[in-house]
Amino acid sequence: SNLKQIGLGFMQYTQDYDERFPKDVTNVAGAPIGWADSLQPYLKSTQIFQCPSETAGPNSNPSNLGYTDYFYNGDIGANTPRALSEFQNSALTILAGDATSGSAGSRTRGCDYS
Repeated sequence: SNLKQIGLGFMQYTQDYDERFPKDVTNVAGAPIGWADSLQPYLKSTQIFQCPSETAGPNSNPSNLGYTDYFYNGDIGANTPRALSEFQNSALTILAGDATSGSAGSRTRGCDYS
Protein backbone atom coordinates (compact mmCIF):
# COMPACT_ATOMS: atom_id res chain seq x y z
CA SER A 1 0.00 0.00 0.00
CA ASN A 2 2.84 2.41 0.84
CA LEU A 3 4.61 1.73 -2.45
CA LYS A 4 1.38 2.33 -4.34
CA GLN A 5 0.99 5.71 -2.62
CA ILE A 6 4.64 6.53 -3.33
CA GLY A 7 4.12 5.60 -7.00
CA LEU A 8 1.08 7.88 -7.18
CA GLY A 9 3.16 10.64 -5.58
CA PHE A 10 5.78 10.21 -8.32
CA MET A 11 3.08 10.50 -11.00
CA GLN A 12 1.65 13.65 -9.43
CA TYR A 13 5.15 15.11 -9.22
CA THR A 14 5.83 14.39 -12.91
CA GLN A 15 2.57 16.12 -13.87
CA ASP A 16 3.75 19.30 -12.16
CA TYR A 17 7.38 19.17 -13.43
CA ASP A 18 7.18 18.79 -17.20
CA GLU A 19 6.81 14.98 -17.06
CA ARG A 20 10.23 14.67 -15.32
CA PHE A 21 10.96 12.61 -12.25
CA PRO A 22 12.57 14.18 -9.17
CA LYS A 23 16.32 14.07 -8.61
CA ASP A 24 17.42 11.39 -6.19
CA VAL A 25 19.41 13.95 -4.13
CA THR A 26 19.62 17.72 -4.50
CA ASN A 27 21.73 20.11 -2.44
CA VAL A 28 19.83 23.18 -1.32
CA ALA A 29 21.86 25.70 0.68
CA GLY A 30 24.35 22.94 1.52
CA ALA A 31 21.70 20.55 2.87
CA PRO A 32 20.80 17.41 0.92
CA ILE A 33 17.17 17.10 -0.12
CA GLY A 34 16.19 13.59 -1.18
CA TRP A 35 13.53 12.21 -3.49
CA ALA A 36 11.20 11.53 -0.54
CA ASP A 37 11.35 15.22 0.38
CA SER A 38 10.35 16.12 -3.17
CA LEU A 39 7.29 13.85 -2.95
CA GLN A 40 6.22 15.08 0.48
CA PRO A 41 3.79 17.77 -0.75
CA TYR A 42 1.93 15.08 -2.72
CA LEU A 43 1.81 12.44 0.02
CA LYS A 44 1.27 14.67 3.07
CA SER A 45 2.56 12.08 5.55
CA THR A 46 6.07 10.91 6.43
CA GLN A 47 4.51 7.71 7.79
CA ILE A 48 4.08 6.46 4.20
CA PHE A 49 7.87 6.26 3.99
CA GLN A 50 8.01 3.81 6.93
CA CYS A 51 7.66 0.05 6.48
CA PRO A 52 4.67 -1.21 8.54
CA SER A 53 6.69 -4.21 9.78
CA GLU A 54 9.84 -2.27 10.75
CA THR A 55 11.33 -4.07 13.73
CA ALA A 56 14.17 -1.66 14.50
CA GLY A 57 11.78 1.17 15.27
CA PRO A 58 10.84 3.92 12.86
CA ASN A 59 13.39 6.45 11.68
CA SER A 60 10.71 8.95 10.76
CA ASN A 61 12.73 12.13 11.21
CA PRO A 62 12.98 13.61 7.70
CA SER A 63 16.18 15.44 8.62
CA ASN A 64 18.00 12.11 9.05
CA LEU A 65 19.67 10.31 6.15
CA GLY A 66 17.81 7.11 5.32
CA TYR A 67 14.52 8.01 6.98
CA THR A 68 12.61 6.07 4.33
CA ASP A 69 12.36 2.28 4.18
CA TYR A 70 12.05 2.39 0.40
CA PHE A 71 14.45 3.08 -2.46
CA TYR A 72 14.12 5.08 -5.66
CA ASN A 73 15.79 3.82 -8.84
CA GLY A 74 18.91 5.97 -9.08
CA ASP A 75 19.07 5.55 -12.86
CA ILE A 76 15.84 7.53 -13.12
CA GLY A 77 16.70 10.41 -10.79
CA ALA A 78 20.46 10.82 -11.15
CA ASN A 79 22.01 14.02 -12.56
CA THR A 80 19.34 15.01 -15.10
CA PRO A 81 16.12 13.25 -14.08
CA ARG A 82 14.47 11.26 -16.84
CA ALA A 83 11.17 12.13 -18.48
CA LEU A 84 8.20 9.79 -18.76
CA SER A 85 8.55 9.80 -22.55
CA GLU A 86 12.03 8.21 -22.31
CA PHE A 87 10.63 4.88 -21.14
CA GLN A 88 9.76 2.59 -24.02
CA ASN A 89 9.15 -0.44 -21.79
CA SER A 90 7.87 1.23 -18.65
CA ALA A 91 6.31 -1.99 -17.32
CA LEU A 92 9.81 -3.48 -17.16
CA THR A 93 11.27 -0.56 -15.18
CA ILE A 94 11.51 -0.60 -11.39
CA LEU A 95 10.69 2.83 -9.98
CA ALA A 96 10.81 2.12 -6.23
CA GLY A 97 10.97 -0.82 -3.87
CA ASP A 98 11.50 -2.07 -0.32
CA ALA A 99 14.93 -1.15 1.07
CA THR A 100 16.71 1.60 2.93
CA SER A 101 19.88 3.41 2.14
CA GLY A 102 22.48 4.04 4.81
CA SER A 103 24.36 6.27 2.40
CA ALA A 104 23.93 7.44 -1.17
CA GLY A 105 23.83 4.49 -3.52
CA SER A 106 23.69 1.72 -0.93
CA ARG A 107 20.54 -0.29 -0.46
CA THR A 108 20.95 -2.35 2.66
CA ARG A 109 17.86 -3.37 4.61
CA GLY A 110 14.64 -4.57 2.99
CA CYS A 111 11.16 -4.34 4.41
CA ASP A 112 10.28 -7.74 5.88
CA TYR A 113 6.63 -8.63 5.38
CA SER A 114 6.94 -12.27 6.55
